[in-house]
Amino acid sequence: MADFARYLPLSARPPQDETGVSSHWGADIAAVLEAVADLLAVHSPAALDTPSLHPGWSVREVAGYLSWRLAVPTGELVRATSLALVENGFSQRRVSESFARRGADLPADELIAALRAIAVDKRADVGRTSIRELAIAVVGGLDISGPLGAVLPLRPAASGAVALRRALNGPTEIKAVIRDRSLTATDAEWSFGRGPAMRDTAEAILLFLYERSDRAPGSGA
Repeated sequence: MADFARYLPLSARPPQDETGVSSHWGADIAAVLEAVADLLAVHSPAALDTPSLHPGWSVREVAGYLSWRLAVPTGELVRATSLALVENGFSQRRVSESFARRGADLPADELIAALRAIAVDKRADVGRTSIRELAIAVVGGLDISGPLGAVLPLRPAASGAVALRRALNGPTEIKAVIRDRSLTATDAEWSFGRGPAMRDTAEAILLFLYERSDRAPGSGA
């Protein structure tokens, strides 16, 4: 099993040729959004009111957030974020909630169509396709797929990149659990870190890193 960190541009690693590393994840973002749209399309509109894994948000609100946040042009996003921070007392949580409402008000069929349209653009590398956007799509997809009884299909490179990004930049509480350990995805052929391995599925690792589960990887049920 390869050390996944070797394939990402990390400043902590010794200098080396990184010309083969891409910061564009448009195809992976598109694949996640298409999977979410397909999943929503086979459920009744009432399913959008199902509680998601995002605390306090329904499936509709998560889908609404994805449909607005991943589509809005960068300039508009910056302006909207600045204004929303002031309007919401500089609470990032309330800002995200305000963004979620912008898309959640759409009828189910229009919301699904919006996700598919964004996927087309991302696959064509239109708009933002950075690892940050991929992380938003992946976590949102997991927030939706789990409660609807589905498994979100993720390319190993995509799940590994999102996991590594969170392991490096996540909250102190998460870092404390994985400090001096390595994370190994048993179903995605990636691993990173040093120390005794915490082995689990890529999804289980992501759910823990993004605080959707309090079960540490490899700790059992």
